[in-house]
Amino acid sequence: MKVDKKLRPLSQSDVESVLKKRGFELRGQYKNCHTKIKVKCKSDHLFEAKFGNLKWGGTGCPTCARRDPVSAEFVLKMVRERKGKLLGPLPTPIRNNTKLSIVCAMGHKWKVPVGKFKGGSWCRKCTFKRYSDEDLIAYLKDLASGLGRPPILSDFSNGPDYSTIMKRLNGKKNAFRLAGIDLNVATKKRSLEAIRLASEKLGTTPSRQIYDHLNLWPSGSQISKLFGGSWSKAVTAAGLKPRAGVGGRLWKVWEKTCYEIAVEIYGKGNVLKQIQFLKSRGNSIDIYIPSIKLGIDAKLSSYFHESHTNAQLNRFLRSKVFKRIEFWCLNRGSFSDSRVRFVYSDELVERIEKSNSRRKKFLLRRIRAILRMTDSISREAGLPTKKELLDDLRCFKAKHGRFPKQRELSPVNGLMSSAIYARVFGNYSNALIAVGSLIPSAYWRQLTDKQLISVFKNYVKKQCKGKVPAANEVRGLKNFPNLGVLVKRAGTYSIWLKWCNLKSRRPDAGRSRKLSKKEAIEILQLAYRESGKPLLGKGSHYRNFVEWAPPMAWYRAKFGSWNAALRAAGLPLRREV
Repeated sequence: MKVDKKLRPLSQSDVESVLKKRGFELRGQYKNCHTKIKVKCKSDHLFEAKFGNLKWGGTGCPTCARRDPVSAEFVLKMVRERKGKLLGPLPTPIRNNTKLSIVCAMGHKWKVPVGKFKGGSWCRKCTFKRYSDEDLIAYLKDLASGLGRPPILSDFSNGPDYSTIMKRLNGKKNAFRLAGIDLNVATKKRSLEAIRLASEKLGTTPSRQIYDHLNLWPSGSQISKLFGGSWSKAVTAAGLKPRAGVGGRLWKVWEKTCYEIAVEIYGKGNVLKQIQFLKSRGNSIDIYIPSIKLGIDAKLSSYFHESHTNAQLNRFLRSKVFKRIEFWCLNRGSFSDSRVRFVYSDELVERIEKSNSRRKKFLLRRIRAILRMTDSISREAGLPTKKELLDDLRCFKAKHGRFPKQRELSPVNGLMSSAIYARVFGNYSNALIAVGSLIPSAYWRQLTDKQLISVFKNYVKKQCKGKVPAANEVRGLKNFPNLGVLVKRAGTYSIWLKWCNLKSRRPDAGRSRKLSKKEAIEILQLAYRESGKPLLGKGSHYRNFVEWAPPMAWYRAKFGSWNAALRAAGLPLRREV
């Protein structure tokens, strides 16, 4: 196998030969193109520069660049060679920082310093258009003929980028049409071969979601269309036993368990199971408590991105029969509404343990058995269990000293993809909560005022070293009470600081409501005298020169705009200077 010279690491001799062509002599050891090396020019001047800049960026000896101006003939010759034109006369003297106004052959105008121009810099619009439309179409044809099928996203690893091709050729359908590639070449024979291949890789019958995760062709949706919209029919035609029905049987056990838990909590006479009058209205629900108008729906998981589940939820919310809807589910949900609440298996266990039911031990055993069944089903479907995923996160922390970020979830780092974590936990945040890396906001809401105050004081003492944090600094913190939690408790952040016996950075907070226009104008004039330059129209530049000043929003509300406030104070605007 031939190794491309461009991909081979540069040796000391390669660097010396490149520098020799430019008239430089290497005086040091070369490490990589991003580390500065010592170089000697023709005039015996020593300087340091990065090899990448010396080779491509036009960087040269800084001493010679200050002394020797560039000749006009040299600049005009380079412009003519690149089929461009200069706009206006050449300035004199011409140095590396002198900017040239140039028009390329395509009519694009731009300005460029002489130093970059000598290094090869040219029109950005023309430079980024490395491939013509004909080159892109030919690349698509070669790629499809080599694969024997229409290429998918992962096939565009070498050559032009996938997004570049789609943008230049106006979308996928038009690009494939120009390349003569038929998107409807997926046949039943190829589909069955792909299903069998997926089954060999997994060791079991693949579900459609797991099949799509394997990134095979044809896709799961194409196969379903070929077999009348049914994945089970396609699996049966491939000679495999479909997995459909495993989740349904488990859901029946879970629904029965949820009904028995509701009976223990609310009493047998107050609980109705699958009431018929709600079914007739198209709002069928598993459990209903008429006395408090509470609807309970039993779910193994709660992924509300699916269209049929969204439709079901919309029917519940439109109904006037329910005051509140609760989803008793095993996994985490991703939907929030004032009338919708998720009750997970751990909370149900707590409810049962607090109750005085005789069937307490039986119900707890039933819930734990269902959780074990869900883990076994996910293992059979090719998905790792929760314990395996959490062990991967702990191994990553032991190696790197921290838990991975969501963008780092990749087989390259020895981890499953974020889609697997979302499938098992609902989302990645729930996985971090389960492993103990992230404290959910619901935890802070359960604390009393005294507990929250002690947590906040410890944070100020240890993390901030006694300095009171601003509201914006508290808002973005993790594993700490959210700013919204503190504001809901105290009303405002300033009042919360008073609860904690801490002084605010702005002791006069709230004074802007009592200010008159005359006082506000005096503040602007004082800030102008202190700064000695026009006050900026963005940010809070003027507030850096006055110990206390109202925010810009106050000036806009009082004067109509920031410029109107400056005119009222007799101050110049920035654009007028």
